[in-house]
Amino acid sequence: DLEEALDVQYAHAMAPNAQIIVVEFCSDPIGDGAETDAGAAVADANGGEVSNSWTYDGGEFPEELGLDQYFTTPSVVYFASAGDSGWGPEYPSISPNVVSAGGTHIVRDNNGNFNGAETCWSGSGGGISQYEALPQYQLILGNILGPHRGTPDLAADADPNTGVAVYNTTYCGGWCQVGGTSVASPVLAG
Repeated sequence: DLEEALDVQYAHAMAPNAQIIVVEFCSDPIGDGAETDAGAAVADANGGEVSNSWTYDGGEFPEELGLDQYFTTPSVVYFASAGDSGWGPEYPSISPNVVSAGGTHIVRDNNGNFNGAETCWSGSGGGISQYEALPQYQLILGNILGPHRGTPDLAADADPNTGVAVYNTTYCGGWCQVGGTSVASPVLAG
């Protein structure tokens, strides 16, 4: 429930007037139908964004190409966390049908205020795909990426040391500081 609290609170913080729809899954968001249900619910509400804070552990796999179809609902933009392993791309973030949400580290002064500096977070996932072809929108990066998709596309604060405040009574009995690219996905989607 901490993950749900994070997702809802930060999508809502970025888009306070947005209608938030929560779709849960038991073990596999695609196999359980949650991804399809989320896309359909957002499309039925005249379109919008779906934020995904999950990844399939272990990076990429050849079968991912057959799963890309689950992120193609008309009028829906899918966001996916790039992962927190600090190495390589993760699925579904590497799918060319999603906006890959990577992580940064926010630099704060002694009072906790943002001082204008932001750097890459070493725990953020990302890299060049082994399987996904270079999408049209990345052609300008072809000399760097070669024939495959690269991630992340965008990034937001994800370092647990500079993370965000989330209210959750079950996990921490009130306010928790949370990090990971699970922060970046709902922030960017919002």
